[in-house]
Amino acid sequence: MPFLETEGLGKSFGDTVVLREISLAVEEGETLVLLGPSGSGKTTLLRLIAGFETADRGEVLLKGRSVGRLAPAERNFGMVFQHYALFPHLSVGENVAFGLESRRVGARAVRDRVERALAQVDLAGLADRRIDAISGGQQQRVALARALAPEPEVLLLDEPLSNLDPELRERTRQELASTLARIGITTVWVTHEQEEAFDVGTRVALLHQGGLEQVGRPEDLYRRPATPFAAAFVGRASVLRGRLAGGETAQIEVSARDPVLLSVQAVGPAENGPVDVYVRPEAWEVVESARIGRSFSAEVLSRRFAGRENLVRLQLDSGTEVEVATERDLAPGEKVAIQVRADAARPVAFAVLRDEQ
Repeated sequence: MPFLETEGLGKSFGDTVVLREISLAVEEGETLVLLGPSGSGKTTLLRLIAGFETADRGEVLLKGRSVGRLAPAERNFGMVFQHYALFPHLSVGENVAFGLESRRVGARAVRDRVERALAQVDLAGLADRRIDAISGGQQQRVALARALAPEPEVLLLDEPLSNLDPELRERTRQELASTLARIGITTVWVTHEQEEAFDVGTRVALLHQGGLEQVGRPEDLYRRPATPFAAAFVGRASVLRGRLAGGETAQIEVSARDPVLLSVQAVGPAENGPVDVYVRPEAWEVVESARIGRSFSAEVLSRRFAGRENLVRLQLDSGTEVEVATERDLAPGEKVAIQVRADAARPVAFAVLRDEQ
């Protein structure tokens, strides 16, 4: 039995459907990340789980029991908001303790819980520090400690890193992921950042226009997208137009007489017909010369250094632009030939049926 479940959750605001029958299962101790673009419904889903919104239909279950009629405070869920809502006139410890008194926790128990929660987020000894005297990353961990102090069964985080600058966000993300793994608390985390979702999520639930597109491990979403939206949204990819010629072969027209055949993984209906083929940058390789039926001739448009590899933007003879990850130093204007790596085609190239109308 899953630790936390949503069964057919649906929500509308007026005539606008925000969530459409979302069913998810979260195992005890795992971190499930709700990923999607703005307006996909991920924050609304989190608020339904927390009890801040009421579902039009469906259930929220904790260990098999419905909590849908319970107020937020009665669900024993901890919540970390996008804006930490820390009180600047209170100390770190007083912020963490805030709300415990209303739960009829004695003074000594409050002190013990505050000390334990601060230790869990590596802030032991900072209880007397002023909020404005600690860093943004430490403030984020104070908000996490406050959510952990009541000893919740589930932790909910709504875009917890969005207020941090990029460098601090990455460091804090790693610290949070390590803390959650060490504590072992069941967590639902909302973000629109793919890197963040892949870094912290045991599994990722991808939402789009109020519907659930795919749920799986980060590598599953990247290498085996289940829908056209998942193929396009997750990771980087160039899109080539062609026709599915049969089985796992897509025919890409370079010219009327020189088609290139690619071995691809079909996403959605695997019917012969017009397709968009998504190719990850690392799936391409630069070759010495073009081979009829195997490779594309192209011209280098730009190059961007990205650490171990260069991200190079090329224009094919057909006019289509693609992005290639390569260790070679290619200069704008240079003529090259590229092809999809034989050992990489299946996990990083996908054919998606296209409606030509």
